[in-house]
Amino acid sequence: FHVIAPKNRWKYVLKVSSLMAPGGTLYLKCFSASETRVTDGPYRFSSEQLEEIFMDEFEVEQIRETVYQGTISPFPKALFAILRKI
Repeated sequence: FHVIAPKNRWKYVLKVSSLMAPGGTLYLKCFSASETRVTDGPYRFSSEQLEEIFMDEFEVEQIRETVYQGTISPFPKALFAILRKI
């Protein structure tokens, strides 16, 4: 999700939604807007942005701060969202 251009995010939301039954759960991990390193890497999001992007098709159950574990130190900040298909 965090590599999709802003103009195409609605296509992602609609496609994922079309593949799910009502009440289904989408688990989404993306880079957080609180990650401050300068990079040309993936797009970063706030909780409010995720809610706005997904609100027509999903209800937000939870969004929490986390990290991407890997070889970069400190680990890059991320968001983990639990979204329920309306």
